Amino acid sequence: MRTDGTSEFVFLQNYNATAQTVELGAEPLTDMLAGGEVSGPVRLAGYGCRVLRRPALQQPRAAQSS
Repeated sequence: MRTDGTSEFVFLQNYNATAQTVELGAEPLTDMLAGGEVSGPVRLAGYGCRVLRRPALQQPRAAQSS
């Protein structure tokens, strides 16, 4: 996974000739290559890849001392 601070990018890559299924969970992610949203089980074709985007998680700010 990579982030630009606003979005997180998830890269799915299948290095096998056989199709594979990856469970993404219920949160929808945007498919940057095919368009649209995906969630749940996603099928990757043999040697296939997907680039997915979701909003970045906000990191809690460190407490500032006075």
